[in-house]
Amino acid sequence: MLGAAFHGVRVLDFSQIGAGPLCGMLMGDMGADVIKIEALSGDLGRRLGPPWLNGESVIAMSFNRNKRGIAIDLKKPEALAAVLRMVARTDILIESFRPGVMERLGLGYAALAAIRPQLVYCSVSAYGQTSPWRDRAGVDGIVQAISGLMSNIGIEGAPPCKVQVPAVDMTTGFLATLSVSAALRTAERTGRGEHLDVSMYNASMLLQSPALATY
Repeated sequence: MLGAAFHGVRVLDFSQIGAGPLCGMLMGDMGADVIKIEALSGDLGRRLGPPWLNGESVIAMSFNRNKRGIAIDLKKPEALAAVLRMVARTDILIESFRPGVMERLGLGYAALAAIRPQLVYCSVSAYGQTSPWRDRAGVDGIVQAISGLMSNIGIEGAPPCKVQVPAVDMTTGFLATLSVSAALRTAERTGRGEHLDVSMYNASMLLQSPALATY
């Protein structure tokens, strides 16, 4: 634990793989009570490997410490009702489905803000909630390529090269944590939460700020 700055704060973490789970993990590191909510098949990050430790993905474990967990079928009415009861006592929600999925499940920001007005709702996606590319798939490597980050890596004259660590996932997770922290402070002061739109594409552009400014 990094400290107790978020002691007493409850987080529902619906996110998968890297960026969103990192945000939830950091909140847990700072004392928040983080509940990881997964489909019965599990977070897609559980399939990342090798390496494996006792059958578990080491990568998934590295993004999900300091969390409690529950597996639930969100398409069942009784499951939705259970989640809504949890939302009524939740301060932060993190999700990383494709834009529109949470709304179809009955868990969009507008529906949940009606139950919990001070809820800070953080949507992490590849290209943003309202982008023309909102429905496109995007993981760390894809976003590195499409944003031009790969063109800044490697030896001059050689083909573009992928950053060999999940730099976009990590940067997005840090940005989400910063955004959530600021929005929580505002919610505590005003009693009103907000919907945060954090995209991997924007995080990749942030990483390239010096190169873009130089250009």
